[in-house]
Amino acid sequence: MNKLLLLCSALSAFCAQAQPKYFYKKLSGTLGADIQVSMDLNREDSMLSGSYKYLRMDIPIRVSGHFRPGGQIVLEEMDEKLEKVTAVFRGTLNSAGVFIGIWNSKVNGKSFPFTLKETRNGYACAIVNHLTGEDCTHRDKVLTDPELLETASYFDTTCSSFRITALSIVGGIPDIDAEINREIGNAAFGEKSGGSAQGYLREFREQAAESVLTREISCSLTCNDKNLLSVMLRESGYDGGAAHGYYGFYMLHFDRQSGHRFKLADLIPEAYHTTLNSIAERLFLEQNGEEGWFFERGSFTVNENFEIRHDGLTFYYNIYEVGPYSAGATEVFIPYSEIAAMIPQESILRRFMKL
Repeated sequence: MNKLLLLCSALSAFCAQAQPKYFYKKLSGTLGADIQVSMDLNREDSMLSGSYKYLRMDIPIRVSGHFRPGGQIVLEEMDEKLEKVTAVFRGTLNSAGVFIGIWNSKVNGKSFPFTLKETRNGYACAIVNHLTGEDCTHRDKVLTDPELLETASYFDTTCSSFRITALSIVGGIPDIDAEINREIGNAAFGEKSGGSAQGYLREFREQAAESVLTREISCSLTCNDKNLLSVMLRESGYDGGAAHGYYGFYMLHFDRQSGHRFKLADLIPEAYHTTLNSIAERLFLEQNGEEGWFFERGSFTVNENFEIRHDGLTFYYNIYEVGPYSAGATEVFIPYSEIAAMIPQESILRRFMKL
């Protein structure tokens, strides 16, 4: 195993060149002699994120890290509260889609070799495209007009910029993949743009002719298991003249076989939502404090921006949804132990619940 690691290290420059800077991969293989594991891995330039799980336990563990110069990967495994690093994966992802290296526990000091190979059998594949650029139309207009330049702010003398990471699901039934991709595109780029990055950029350039803008949109696949596809959309930006920038993120969930986009009512019947809202309000105030929120007591409601976890549901609220900008994005975690009686046997949540 050590000889194999040395060989991959010697070829690391080739490995780095062979891997795109933006990708999603589903990996599976062994840790140690025979411990079966699977991993979802997203790369955005030098940043890595995702999760892995031991198949016998079926509980995802968050990982994040870096693609380092020379093709070396360092992934840190986090505890459930995302507060402590519990283990580290160190290795190389080669041109054949094989991630090989050593796993080190930060808890007991144990180390095991691992070999994970890219797999597509039974899982969705994803194509990740990255677009970045500038538009200097407004800046050039200001710099060449003395009257505009006299009253210009710093931002008026800079170029507008954009960074877009778009995601397309492939490898399944074409019509179903197309429907899922339409939903992702509309959520990420807006129906007005035709749900496409190209349409979004046309709108961007029209607006950038009038003022300086920054835009960043990122799409990543966070769950690809048990016929569930979960997509996270992140966005941030600034409009020239605004008091501050904006940011937010949103979750979408799809049935891999039918293309159906899951709403909360598909998971927990609407008849329970009044009770669910009451539980959510109690937990939100316990987890975030009692003061400074926009909602009156007894009026808090859950939304459609939720993450499906093995231990419960997390509902996300972006800036201004339930509190002032200073409060930032907030969330409430609802354990399944609080709502198990509301979840029908046929709900997709039953595939993931670990009570």
